Amino acid sequence: MSEKQESKDSLVIANEVCQRITKNLQEQYAAETTLENKMTLPFWVYCLKRALLYRSIELAANAIDLYQRNALVSAATITRSLLETTALFNRLNERCVAVIKKSVSGNRCDWHFENLLLDVRKLSFGTTDERGKKSLSESEKPFRVRAMVRDLGTRFHFNANGAYSELCQMAHTNWRGCMDSFTKWNRQECSVEFIQDYHHTQANTYWYQTTLAIVLHIVEKLEAEMAGIFPKFTKVCEEFEGG
Repeated sequence: MSEKQESKDSLVIANEVCQRITKNLQEQYAAETTLENKMTLPFWVYCLKRALLYRSIELAANAIDLYQRNALVSAATITRSLLETTALFNRLNERCVAVIKKSVSGNRCDWHFENLLLDVRKLSFGTTDERGKKSLSESEKPFRVRAMVRDLGTRFHFNANGAYSELCQMAHTNWRGCMDSFTKWNRQECSVEFIQDYHHTQANTYWYQTTLAIVLHIVEKLEAEMAGIFPKFTKVCEEFEGG
């Protein structure tokens, strides 16, 4: 099978997974009525989970469309954003699992709650905009995404860090993301054409699109995981607040 055919298959798979996630969001959350709209930690986690999922499917749908139109720089940049989003989703899940495990062991989980609360605040209100402020508080500072991308790769056994680095090469205005993608040089005639030219990056295209499909599978797994642990997490929070 050629790399071109494999890339096409990766997009087909990515589109199928994206549609499944979208359908599940529509069906599952239309039926969810048990969580009260109040300022509790489970409520914020629930809201962040949904926001991360909606962000994921919007990014994925646009990435698929752009790959199909051979707009590789834009598609790769969006794929990078999806990988970052998925790394944060994984972080949120792991924080919730840590709270549950500590509770099951019979110990108070104050430290794990504090870690989760900090992440919830960062996801809800984090910014890089320091206008009008001498400095940002810890809860306002943005995440260090690279470390979370590495954690995602370790947990799900794929080279997330390597994929992220490659996607960054396209997202940034360096050689591959600018000159290599939009110029075609004729050294003999000392001339250059300014066109969309990805002949140097066809092998990478397959990797970008495969990364998209892999990451969407992980998003689907994370959504299922959160759905499974959320009732227990809610109960632990209630017991903690009550105790």
